[in-house]
Amino acid sequence: MKKINNLLGITALLMILGLSIIASCKKEKPPGKISVYTSSDLKVGSINVSIDGSFKGVIAEGDYLLTTPQCNSSLCLNSEAPSESSFLLKAVANDGSEWTFNEQVPNGGCEIKELNLANRSKIPVPVNQKGEVIFWESTVSGCSSDTYVTINGQTNSISSYSSSVPDCGASGCATFSLNPGTYTYSASSSACSGTKTGTISIIANQCTPVQLMWSGTTNSGYNCVNGNCVFTNSNAQYSTLSGCQSACSGPITSGYNCVSGNCIFTSNNAQYSTLPGCQTACSSNSSITFQNNSFTSIEITFNGITQTIPPGGTAVFYGTPGTLATGTAETSGNTSSGTQVGSKLIWNLSTQFPSSGNATTNLNVGSDWFFIKIKNNGTKPLENFYVNYGLQSQTLDNITIPNNNQGYNIGYYKAWSNSNVRTDLQGTSQYVTWYQGTNFTLPFTINQVANLTNTYLMEIGTDK
Repeated sequence: MKKINNLLGITALLMILGLSIIASCKKEKPPGKISVYTSSDLKVGSINVSIDGSFKGVIAEGDYLLTTPQCNSSLCLNSEAPSESSFLLKAVANDGSEWTFNEQVPNGGCEIKELNLANRSKIPVPVNQKGEVIFWESTVSGCSSDTYVTINGQTNSISSYSSSVPDCGASGCATFSLNPGTYTYSASSSACSGTKTGTISIIANQCTPVQLMWSGTTNSGYNCVNGNCVFTNSNAQYSTLSGCQSACSGPITSGYNCVSGNCIFTSNNAQYSTLPGCQTACSSNSSITFQNNSFTSIEITFNGITQTIPPGGTAVFYGTPGTLATGTAETSGNTSSGTQVGSKLIWNLSTQFPSSGNATTNLNVGSDWFFIKIKNNGTKPLENFYVNYGLQSQTLDNITIPNNNQGYNIGYYKAWSNSNVRTDLQGTSQYVTWYQGTNFTLPFTINQVANLTNTYLMEIGTDK
């Protein structure tokens, strides 16, 4: 009897194992695919696409197709999708436009989805066209009692001092919201004699600060004379050149600029109309030098002046010693036609001019980004440039890299320990992949670069 029981147990065990083997041989459903595209320039900026909350890629600004593409076309943003089950396809544009679709793809099938202005699920609120101006005072230039400022028939008061340039709407300052244009303002205070008057230009969606100076005839700064900002040692209307240029007509066409402590004649974008005016301002100014340590040109606006800094180059800005100046700088990779490639990097600048001489600020790119340079000496051009392929931060740039063994600067991308780069061999179903740590190595330091080379293939794969 004991032997029979053992046989029955073995039989049951074999049946269980058999079922397990059968179950383990069951194949998964092949994934579906979805192709997303736009048929016109929607003017909404780049569009981020996700499926069930998982990021799948970016449709770059201005990328669109004039005809309906084939499913899984390389001209679309293509992604795997669940088969025979519902999923949420979502696209979000830079301007706030959104698209949401509940989709279902047949077993192993492919669907095409067009994004247009008519099928948006969210339309962004129109941008406010008004601009703002904020009037403020410091302890060294302000009055000891309330100052009343009137502009365009509105009057607000300045009730407290600010230690640095405030943002519009700051407490204790006088903020006005106005339509774009040029306005005349007046300011008065019982503790300071006379009335301050001037003009200010309002720019849509921008905040313009104006510091009121009440130190009498000992003021030094800038006055607007015949449309030009001229330095003066007394009775100045503006404490900084940028403040004067905001209210005045800004840089003149021809005249003089202060460069490295010297007045240099220029035929455009001049700061001073006369040589004596430049020499007076130049001798009393300090300067800040910005060093571009990135691999692409940087467009920088600082203290009201805009310059372009080439890779490895510098730009010098002049200002009143001890004053705080603000600005922004930005850079990105670009195609020969000027289309952005990769991500745009932005620096928000807030730096005080030194009491004398020059100070240097380095514009570095952090270790969480890396730049890509590539040479293609393969048999075919490369196209459809994916970075961080298969990760949530995956990006797609619709660019073509000729097979001429010349070096091309591509752009900036997020840096991860498992970053990889994939691109397609033009006209084939094959692709090339470079893996971080295998085909290139990131040191995860500032200003890092990945130099990629394709002699024929780094690693080859075939789309199924």
